[in-house]
Amino acid sequence: MPAFASAVTLMVVAAFGPAAGLAQPPAAEVAAPPPAVPPPAAAPPPAAVETSVPSPSVPAADADAWRAYDEAFRQLVLGHRREAFHLVEELAVRQGDHPATARAVTLLRLWPDPGASGPRLALSTGAPVDSADAREDVNEDNDEEDTGGVERASRAARAELAFFETFHGIAAGIEVCVLVNCNSAEAALSFPLLLGGGALAITLGTTSGGVRPGTASLLEDGVLWGSWNALAIGESTNARSTRLGGGLLLGQGLGLAVGGVLASTVQPTAGQVSLSTTVGMWTGLLVWFSRGAGNLSTASDASLAAMVTTSDIGLAAGALLSAGYPVSRGHALLIDSGGIGGALLGLGVVAVIGGSGTHWSTYYKAMVPSTLMGLAAAAYLTRGWDVPEPPVTMTLAPAPSGAGAVAMVGGRF
Repeated sequence: MPAFASAVTLMVVAAFGPAAGLAQPPAAEVAAPPPAVPPPAAAPPPAAVETSVPSPSVPAADADAWRAYDEAFRQLVLGHRREAFHLVEELAVRQGDHPATARAVTLLRLWPDPGASGPRLALSTGAPVDSADAREDVNEDNDEEDTGGVERASRAARAELAFFETFHGIAAGIEVCVLVNCNSAEAALSFPLLLGGGALAITLGTTSGGVRPGTASLLEDGVLWGSWNALAIGESTNARSTRLGGGLLLGQGLGLAVGGVLASTVQPTAGQVSLSTTVGMWTGLLVWFSRGAGNLSTASDASLAAMVTTSDIGLAAGALLSAGYPVSRGHALLIDSGGIGGALLGLGVVAVIGGSGTHWSTYYKAMVPSTLMGLAAAAYLTRGWDVPEPPVTMTLAPAPSGAGAVAMVGGRF
């Protein structure tokens, strides 16, 4: 029995043991998980802490002034001088006493704007001054660009024209005195003085803004060319002194008027005017030399008429030539020097070889080829006179530290 009871007990345990085991949860499942704890609220950001050294504050007016100065400096470096001039001009009107204005004005003194118009800026305060003085100051020390481009008004050309017109007025006074038969010393002196002083006053009064070199040259050469034509025509027609005086007045007046019209319409440069005069003058002289070389009288009316006619034709041809091949005034003068040197060379060779017994026509025969050779040699040897120099550029920029500037030079060689 005990063994049977034990067996039954073992069977009961074997039969119900697993069920009883399933009824009891494991230890891990019995312990309930703790409730979720919400995360702590984020701490507020720390308040901004002021530094012990406050940053410097620039007033708006000062900042605008320095910005204008920097922009003017940049425009100058880029070559836009007119824009820089206007920027500094506006700055001087707004803040004439600001240090930036004084610095900007100093820059303009170093880099003047040749084409600007308007009030000149005083170096110390930047205050505007008289506009007439401004135009003179703007054009001071400007080189004359007379190689084909548009010329600038020049104070030097104004002075040259005033000097020439003063003597033109004096000559006109003498011609008037000859025309009206002045019989007294007072009249003989009063006419030249009055007309000379009047011509000077009119020239200075009408050219307060300066004169282009081409305009001055054209007016001067117009007077000289008119005088030459009047004198040649008067001599060839055997005009009396009174008629000759009136003819000179008429020729000079017409030459001045034609020069003024051409200066305002065509606007040639001084080099173009000089080249036209060079071609006209040497054309007439070579014709005169040729007549002498042909054993023809060089003092006859026919010789003088041929000379003045061909010189006028040469003047017109020179004007057409200068329109296509512009040269500078200095270049034209060098060509003239070559012609003079060639003529003198021909004279010298004949005088040395032939001696005092040489016929006068021989001198002309030598002067024709020697003059042509001198003109050709001068034109060839000075062919590069007006060629610009190799382009070299300089760039200025403010230094990174804000004090001073950095300069860079470059170009093609």
